This record gives sequence, C-alpha cells and structure tokens, in this order.
Amino acid sequence: MGIFVNACLFIAKYTIGTFTGSISIISDAFNNLSDFLSSFITFLGFKISQKPKDKTYPFGYERFEYISGFLISIIMIYIGIDTLRNAISVWIHPKPIQYSIWMVIILILSITLKTFLYFYYRYKNKKVGSDVLYAVSQDSLFDVLISGSLLVGFAISYTMDLNLDAALGVLISLVITVSSSQMIRGFVRNLVGSRPSKETIESITNILDANHDIFGYHDLLIHEYGEETVYGSVHIELDENTNLNEAHRIVDALEKRVLNEAKVDLTMHLDPIDVTSQKIKKIHHQIKSVLKSLDPELSFHDLRVVFDVVSFDIKMVEDCQYTDTEIQEQLADVLGKQYELKITFDYHSLI
Repeated sequence: MGIFVNACLFIAKYTIGTFTGSISIISDAFNNLSDFLSSFITFLGFKISQKPKDKTYPFGYERFEYISGFLISIIMIYIGIDTLRNAISVWIHPKPIQYSIWMVIILILSITLKTFLYFYYRYKNKKVGSDVLYAVSQDSLFDVLISGSLLVGFAISYTMDLNLDAALGVLISLVITVSSSQMIRGFVRNLVGSRPSKETIESITNILDANHDIFGYHDLLIHEYGEETVYGSVHIELDENTNLNEAHRIVDALEKRVLNEAKVDLTMHLDPIDVTSQKIKKIHHQIKSVLKSLDPELSFHDLRVVFDVVSFDIKMVEDCQYTDTEIQEQLADVLGKQYELKITFDYHSLI
C-alpha cells in the first residue's frame, strides 16, 4: 500500500512541481520518494526478518528490520539535504511560479491519501507491533501537516502576492532531515545494543522478587535480537546446603516462568550462599557499612571466604565520585589486616 501510494504521489507532485516551477512541490515530491523507498525497504526488511533461525544465524534475522530502517534513514537524510540546497538556491535567486489548480488538487489528494495511510499503518501495527510501522505511520502524519502547510502557504502567496515557495521548500527539507536524523539514532541504538526498556527489566525482577526459594540475584544481562528474540543471564543466590536436584528444580521453574511471562530466554547461574556462618555475616556487615558510607547506591555480591582470602563483586554506579582504587583502599583499612581482598568492580550488569 505504501509503495503504491507514495510512488503515485511522487510522480504527480514532481510533474506538477516541474511545470509550475514550485520548489516546495518538488521538495514534497522527494519527501514522497523517500516514503516510497521507506516502504520498499521495509517490505524487504519484514520478509527477511521473518526467516527462521538457522546454523548461520542462530539468533534469527529480526535485526534486519533495524538495518532496513537505518538504510531508509540514510537515504532520507541525503534527500533532505539535497532538497534543502535547492530550496536555498531558489530563495537566493527567486523564480516566478505559475499557479495552477493542479497544485491545489494534488495537495488535497496528498492530504487524503496520507491520512488514509496513517490510520492504515496504525491498524496494521496493532496486529504486528513493529517499530518500523510505527515510524512510517508518524511519517504519514507529518506528511499531512506538510501538505496542509503548503496549501495554506499557496493561498497566502496567491491572495497577498507573496512568494513563500522557497521558504516552504526549506521548511519541508528541514523536516525531512531532522526526522531522518532522529530515526537513525533510534535504529543505531537498537543495532549497537542499548539498555533494555524499564518494562523488560521489571518483568524479570518482579518474577525473581516473588520467589521465596532464592535469597537474591544479581548480574542481570539482556541481549535483544528483535522483538521476539531476547536472551539473558542472571546469577541466582541459593542456600549452599540446598540439594542439587532441588536447586535445579527451582532454577528450571524460574527460567520457564520468565520465558512464558517476560518473553526472555534467561539462563541462570547458581551462587551458593552460606547463611549460617557468623564469620561471613560479620564480613558482610563490614563491607556493606564501608560501601554505604561512600555511596548509598553501591552494592556487592558473590561474597566468598576461602581461608584468609575474601572475594566479592562490587556493583558500581555511574555517578560514583570514588575510583576503584579509592574504594579498595577504604575496604582494606577495615578488612586488610585480617584478610586478603580480591574485588571485581562490575560496571556492566543491569541490576
């Protein structure tokens, strides 16, 4: 639908813009050309992203949708900059416009068709839930506003004998360029691997918090390969005296629940915790007191005491004013006389 509508609008607007000498109509035509390319590449992206997993790509092809969106955005930026250059040139060296009823007809037709596409894309997006479909629906809405602005601009120009054509062309070009830049940022974020949404993280932590068989969890990592392909890992703390079969039952049930409810294929690593040793409880309290005195957001996990060696991980926070060395020195002042410290500073886990 998008390919057909935008191809027709591009041909009609470019033809009318060329005959009337309107740079704004021509700019809007190239805006429709970018929408045509967007629809075409999106179509290919959907087809490829739906291919099943195979040996070559064991995580599937869903990220191809992001690649197609990235390519669309690059093309749109080029078109936006090129039309901006032409519009500025016409602004500096204005040319007369031959006003025609066809200019009004094509703009009204464009508003009608783009309004239809906006609702059509939204309707389809409710069924499939795609970031790309949402993006093109919003783009259609922008196009309605652009065509409406052109219509108003031509009415003002015609009745007040003002030439607003170049200014309208510049405005359209800037809209194309800015919106394309914003799209690029979003697709690059998905391709590089951004932090998962708050909802995704909470959908997992809510399940873990509700389980009373585990003492805690940490080092949550999530890798998204698309809306339907999400993998992750987390460390689960269990009483070290728990039977191995019972531990497996607990973890297996948690993994299945996370997969069914949060739609994340989560692998869980077991961390045995000594919950009875007074020695470990004392060390735990000392470490916690030092960290909280430095920064209330600092936390630690994986505490192990083997002979005189104390090892643990510290979950770092972004705005902590202390360096790794300074934190280690503070801990050594409290524990260093009795124990050797082996500390891992964790900057990467989500929780």
